[in-house]
Amino acid sequence: MPSPTDVQTSILTGQLKVANMALSNISALQAGALRVDWWNAIKGTRSILAVSNLYQLGDFSSSIFQTAYSCLRRFVGIYPCGAIDPNAQNPGFNIINNPITANYKEDIIPFTNQTTVGIYNYNTTLALLYGPNPGVFIYQAGFTEDEQTPPTYTYQTANDPTSPLLSIVWTFAFPATGYIKIWGSVPVSVNGNGSNAPIPAFEYTDANLLQDTNGIWYLPLTLPVTLRPYYVEVNGNQVQATYERTSSRLYGFANNNSPQTILVSIQ
Repeated sequence: MPSPTDVQTSILTGQLKVANMALSNISALQAGALRVDWWNAIKGTRSILAVSNLYQLGDFSSSIFQTAYSCLRRFVGIYPCGAIDPNAQNPGFNIINNPITANYKEDIIPFTNQTTVGIYNYNTTLALLYGPNPGVFIYQAGFTEDEQTPPTYTYQTANDPTSPLLSIVWTFAFPATGYIKIWGSVPVSVNGNGSNAPIPAFEYTDANLLQDTNGIWYLPLTLPVTLRPYYVEVNGNQVQATYERTSSRLYGFANNNSPQTILVSIQ
């Protein structure tokens, strides 16, 4: 049975997640999106309200509470925005300066017949597109959201969601086909270029290279369907590379025997 503090923390974290989801949807509509997905925020709100009502009644053990709390915990998951202190107090008045939100993006990343689906090196790659704390959902074949397989978030400092996000990984018991839905915004200054700003090159090193079953070297590169690599540079020299979207692999590397600075430009 969870403690009252654990329940309150879950409620507050769920409220934060719903608020951020709503903010992302509003930003998308303001940026010109024709439709947004409110269903997940609605489901999360239902869980929050159900648990909140039972919390007020002091019910922490009934089957109804256990079901509602389980739904809320699945919704909250390991939320990258971090835990909320239910005892925090804001003395007096606070002035909050919000940066202008631009570069809002919402994309899908397909995967086929995989038991492990992941976004790796996020802090040096897709964070340039979706910001430090992206929203993600995973859908399997039939376009059904998978709520039973929570992702594992890995941070630069273990178990510290305030440090840079390194990877988001889902693991399935059997090979799955579907797509990741990812969205987020990158704050920019008033004088920024907004959504017209070029995408900075993704930077890797030889430590990121892997070998496939044939011994050929490749770079794991997970990209949404709207983007592709168009220029690859190793230690200042262009290399001919081939991107396989179905396996999320970028081929064209001789080895990893020496230090390499790898830059991948996408568009």
